[in-house]
Amino acid sequence: MNAPAIGPSLIPGVYYDNLQSGVDWLISTLGFETKASYNGPSGEPEFAELAWGNGMIFVSRTPRTGPWAKAGKTCICLVANSHAVEAHYRQAVDAGARILRPLRRSTSPAFPDGVMGFDLEDPEGNLWTVSEYQPAR
Repeated sequence: MNAPAIGPSLIPGVYYDNLQSGVDWLISTLGFETKASYNGPSGEPEFAELAWGNGMIFVSRTPRTGPWAKAGKTCICLVANSHAVEAHYRQAVDAGARILRPLRRSTSPAFPDGVMGFDLEDPEGNLWTVSEYQPAR
């Protein structure tokens, strides 16, 4: 049985070789907010907690050893209403983001009536989708 959640109950992790650059990109391009940031023994940033809407992600420096060193690139979908999706698209374009698929209304078996969204890639190759698709729980 799952314990009652007191916040987001699923928090993905994203790794960056240049952690500060990754955090800066997430803030300026997608509108994330820093909730916490931690430096390692060298004084360099090692880990951050970023919020987006009612969700969050853990952002870490890419580990060189251990099991997490095997982690690859990731793909994360951010959910917003259609007006916010459009605003985030303008923000990403203004920030010079690498847009993979521009703002569009697309359909699939999961959303036959179509949803507004766009896809982009961060500077270290992680893929991000911003979409109004909200699956039922």
